[in-house]
Amino acid sequence: MSGQGCTLEINMEISIIGERDFTLGFQLCGIKNIQNVEKSDYTNFNKVFTETIENSDIGIVVVNETYYQKMPIQIKKKLEKLVSPVVVALSDEDSAGGSDLRTLIKR
Repeated sequence: MSGQGCTLEINMEISIIGERDFTLGFQLCGIKNIQNVEKSDYTNFNKVFTETIENSDIGIVVVNETYYQKMPIQIKKKLEKLVSPVVVALSDEDSAGGSDLRTLIKR
């Protein structure tokens, strides 16, 4: 072996989809691919989400867990067949019991 390894360069973006309160922190961290949706507008979320996962430049999609749970089964089945992007569903303050956690931290 000559000691030369195979170099693989992958340039993919992170995309964040959710309500403004959910996406703001990611935007402040420098993530540029932010898709804001109106509160409880699941139809628009599903449209934006589908367009995002079909974009080959996107490697990771971060969404609010509430929106992910209400996603139609057809979209979830489509996700099962995809290698990329990776979809990460994060809990928001309400679904994660955030107010209880704040109380514990204050103690």
